[in-house]
Amino acid sequence: MNIEHLREFEYLAENLSFRDTARHFFVSPSVISRHISAMEDELGTKLFVRSKQSVAITDAGTVFLDRSKAILSEYNAALAEMSRLDEGGKPVVRLGYLHNAARPFILQFTSYLKEHYPEIEIEFKGMPYKMLYTALDDNRADLNIMLNVYSPHQQRYELATMYRDQFCVVVRANSRLARDCADGIELSRLVGLDLLLPSEKDFPGLQERMRKVLETEPSLLMERARSFRDVDSMYI
Repeated sequence: MNIEHLREFEYLAENLSFRDTARHFFVSPSVISRHISAMEDELGTKLFVRSKQSVAITDAGTVFLDRSKAILSEYNAALAEMSRLDEGGKPVVRLGYLHNAARPFILQFTSYLKEHYPEIEIEFKGMPYKMLYTALDDNRADLNIMLNVYSPHQQRYELATMYRDQFCVVVRANSRLARDCADGIELSRLVGLDLLLPSEKDFPGLQERMRKVLETEPSLLMERARSFRDVDSMYI
């Protein structure tokens, strides 16, 4: 069984989308389907139930997912250990970070590490939000820099605040909100407006955070909005 096929299986089991899995691994959905079918033939059982509308993991697939995560974790740990040996024993810290959100902080953080810990090699791994926890689970990252939004995964990890970022409200220049709030926008002015937020799939918990901040149920268009012109305001 190919180790890369295990990675594909794990990703598919997490998001249940052949299209998204194929996009992540830069192959076609038919390639992913063929690899999964080969695994099912080798294991002698179905890992997924597929239809034109949906994909669901089977009980056997759930059991195998736990096993595959353990295999991948050990495999990645072995690779990391061999890499350290090749570098003469110099310790390597694999740092995962959230694309875009943590990028402004990375340069400052890198400079600090080089100045105070020159003996440590830092390996940076930019990832989407959902993959950051997976990287910790399968031992592909030692620590992550990410948004602190609610996630059920947080119960298994220690979190510490390293820096505070801000959300920005972006509105059209000719909107009433822009004219009336040149010096700043109070949150109460956003109630009832259509907001474009990152999808729940990419940023789990962010929508719930916004509901608490606004103390009401905002009108969220998100993926249904094709562009900024389709909404009143957006958060970035």
